[in-house]
Amino acid sequence: MKKLSILFFLILSLSACDGASLNHEEAATVLRASLSKFLESESYSFELDFSIKQNSSYLEISSSGSSDFSDPANPQTSYESTIKNSAIQSPDGFTIKLNVMQLGEDTYLKITEAPDLNTELLANWQLVPRKKLHDFFAVAQDNEGSTLYRAPFAGELTPEQRVELASYLKEQDLFQITRVYPDTLLNEIPVYQISAELQGTALKEYLLETASLQGKTLSAVEVSKLEQAAQGLYLMLEAYIGREDHRLYKVTGNLKYEDPQQSIESIYKIILNNYGQKLELEVPSDTRPFLETPELDEVEEDLEKLNSKTCQEAMRQAQALSPDSSPEMVAALSQRLREACQ
Repeated sequence: MKKLSILFFLILSLSACDGASLNHEEAATVLRASLSKFLESESYSFELDFSIKQNSSYLEISSSGSSDFSDPANPQTSYESTIKNSAIQSPDGFTIKLNVMQLGEDTYLKITEAPDLNTELLANWQLVPRKKLHDFFAVAQDNEGSTLYRAPFAGELTPEQRVELASYLKEQDLFQITRVYPDTLLNEIPVYQISAELQGTALKEYLLETASLQGKTLSAVEVSKLEQAAQGLYLMLEAYIGREDHRLYKVTGNLKYEDPQQSIESIYKIILNNYGQKLELEVPSDTRPFLETPELDEVEEDLEKLNSKTCQEAMRQAQALSPDSSPEMVAALSQRLREACQ
């Protein structure tokens, strides 16, 4: 009888561990080490697939490429992307395919497929001005029009900053372990399979750390915005980490964000491989300056001045437009009105 009782508890114990070789505390250490090691990696290849549902729109993005940060003066990245956008209520939408190369501080873009795009733009690589690229990635705003701080991309950090941030990640629990699966194989590589959830408070501290590394001091208002965003964010991941090298090889999961004005849901998958493989990119021979649009630039500047936040304010600004306002300005404001008054 005693032997049967011991056997029963052994079975219970094994069931509770799911046959995993790590307990939750050990899994947390492995996950921290893998995130730190990824940030320290000088080069790797990646495949990225994710879909985003935001209110009534749906976006799918698939990318594949490689990055090489081994030369601090000349970080290199090359990838291909397919972007599909559609409305939830309608099958109509658009597809854009593009190639991107980043050499040092220069970014080259080639659009290979897009609706209503002239053949001249499709035929050549474009050298994208750094200011336009920076503006594109810095437009994230909250519902009151305030710009939100974002964490830097790996290519925007110096080697010293990456090492310092990697050291920070080794010590901080950004994620809470929810499950450790039995050890398995991924493309014949022995891996740990670990599920975890992001902790909002830890995310805020991580963003503050990245800002500090870049010499940026966030205001009290900006910190408050980060706290509010973190409260509405839920992120779950399932990481496949090499048992021998503690490298990340695959990450899947989902993300949800909600506040009174919007709801965002995302499903993602990232595959990483070819660690240590170098890139040798060259400037495309058919590169042309980025297609400049002075009229649209003026409209963007005017829209920044408008800064409509409410339907009533947008209406008042529309009435203040002079009769000789450009068609582009009128069209842009009409779009703003639709957004403010929906």
